[in-house]
Amino acid sequence: MQKLEKAETFKVSLTKDELAQIKFSAITGDVSVVAKYEKGLAGILGEVDKNLNLDRKYFVGGKETNSFKETDLVEVRLYPQMGKAALSGHYQLTDLLPSGLRLVSAPYQWGQEYGCEYGHPYEVDGNRLKFRLYEGWGKYCGAIYLKYYARVVSTGQYAAEPATIQSFKSLQSKNYSPAGVITISQ
Repeated sequence: MQKLEKAETFKVSLTKDELAQIKFSAITGDVSVVAKYEKGLAGILGEVDKNLNLDRKYFVGGKETNSFKETDLVEVRLYPQMGKAALSGHYQLTDLLPSGLRLVSAPYQWGQEYGCEYGHPYEVDGNRLKFRLYEGWGKYCGAIYLKYYARVVSTGQYAAEPATIQSFKSLQSKNYSPAGVITISQ
């Protein structure tokens, strides 16, 4: 039996066979699980559309970083690129906020003017955020990234799963940002 106090973590490393046999019981309190796989993502995620590209970066106080403090407001930037041969039409950007972050759902003030780089997800499911972009989005509004804000909610080290860009016309027309890790300290 393992008992953890607030902000404590417990790490267990398992082989594929051990993972298939593990069971948890009598769990009380809030629990998060982070899985790290040593296999490259290419075999897991499938084929990608080379006409699409996506990158993600985190900023605090205007400086790029993957290390945050408990009081930080994090600006998340998604850099979508749709090549000339990419499918026409609309695209969905899906980002998974790492477990230590939560979306700031209404960070803007009424009456203020904002550029088109400010992202408003059309769907929020826990930490899964979905944004809609149209083809040529950056050319028309002058933005090279879409941004939104997240608040730090707990300390620890968390996986930053790949974000996805995908055509609404074809499920096969997709690509992913690189995976990463963020660290949140007190």
